[in-house]
Amino acid sequence: MIANHVLRGTALLLLLSVGQAQQQKQTQEPKPTEAAPKEKPLKEHPRRRVITDLSGFDLLASKNKHVTRPTVAAATRGLQSAVALAPKLARLYAAYPVFVWSYPVASSRFQFSLLNSEEKEVFRSDITGTSYQYPETAPSLEPGRTYFWSVETFSELLTSSPSDPVGFIVLSTEEMQAVKKALAKIQEQDPFRLGIARAQVFTDQRLWYDAIGVYTELIAQYPDRPELYDERGMLYAQLAVTRDLSEKDFIDADKLRGQGRLD
Repeated sequence: MIANHVLRGTALLLLLSVGQAQQQKQTQEPKPTEAAPKEKPLKEHPRRRVITDLSGFDLLASKNKHVTRPTVAAATRGLQSAVALAPKLARLYAAYPVFVWSYPVASSRFQFSLLNSEEKEVFRSDITGTSYQYPETAPSLEPGRTYFWSVETFSELLTSSPSDPVGFIVLSTEEMQAVKKALAKIQEQDPFRLGIARAQVFTDQRLWYDAIGVYTELIAQYPDRPELYDERGMLYAQLAVTRDLSEKDFIDADKLRGQGRLD
């Protein structure tokens, strides 16, 4: 009997020992961890820019200006109208400004027309492309006078209605002298810095064609300088009609900063 009790006691101790060992093993073994949720890729946001308000490029945006623009001829057959990329009424310093417009489809033939405030034609020319510099052979733009320009496209069989005319007022003689004095004060010798300073004078004077013209010339000479695209883009951002050009300039500036070149 005693032997049986001893055997039973020994067996019980063995079972308790095994149970304790299993509990210790379970305690020591790390519990399987749940798989961490995958992080969502960060969404890339375009660089945010603070657009400086440079009101004053478009004189018709002012309540104090009331200028009647020439009427537009009724649409003819088939072709869409071009869109002038400029203020509805701007101030002008340059004797030979560059006029720019957009057209939704490929076309190489346009007719440029310039009218005075009496709606009399001053100049007309058949051209190619979507920009045109007023030539030295054309009638001189008179100080203080108001002019309106438009373009229309045509093919062998179809023509379009002219674009909505946009205008500019040539600075008076006194105003031109004031701008000349401001330009003469520029002390920059480096051509790049000189161009920037000239563009700033035109921007301060709210001379759209002149400021855009200088930046466009600088970009042609220094295509890898992102600050030029930023500055011109800031000007383009001032008009609803040139907002797309503004975005393109900002994108090009970012590409230059990130890659060192434009694709």
